[in-house]
Amino acid sequence: MSDLMVGLVVMPPAMLNELYGRWVLDAAFCCIWYSFDVMCCSASILNLCVISLDRYLLIISPLKYKLRMTSCRALGLILATWTLAALASFLPIEMGWHEQNLEAPSSNLTSVVEEKQCRLTVSLPYALIASCLTFFLPSAAISFTYCRILLAARKQAVQVASLTTNMPNTNEDHTQVSNGLIRTHRRAPRKAPRKAPRRAPR
Repeated sequence: MSDLMVGLVVMPPAMLNELYGRWVLDAAFCCIWYSFDVMCCSASILNLCVISLDRYLLIISPLKYKLRMTSCRALGLILATWTLAALASFLPIEMGWHEQNLEAPSSNLTSVVEEKQCRLTVSLPYALIASCLTFFLPSAAISFTYCRILLAARKQAVQVASLTTNMPNTNEDHTQVSNGLIRTHRRAPRKAPRKAPRRAPR
């Protein structure tokens, strides 16, 4: 969904901006445009984090996966992802918290109108907080979960390999035992049936 929104909402104005070398759309749409850009990029990374968490729960505890990851919890994770992405993009940008000069919140819009450019200039606190919430922390969580998934997959592969190597040995033992029983049964002498003595005729 986030990648689709990037292709439908973010990329067409960016192409126009690159072709004309200036912002040809309405100046009020500029703020909405790069808010969508930040939100979609943040939501994409957070969705990858949620997907890695889902795979981690499925690999680590497959029997308890359906009890832990219900439909309501999955929907809650999706809503939390998009809510955090929207709070990291629309709220600070609309409030002017991203600007370098917090005392003059309208200076960015004025420069956009005068220069006819739509550029997102952010302050250092906003860049650090937004990047930590939407990039560094999700990236660390993704790396941790996929490392655990790799270790669990290797452990399960070793267990499956040990089971497959033990199965031919048990089959050979059973065949040897059955062959020995067949041979002993064949070697056992059969007793001839006793014939009843004939009586002499009177």
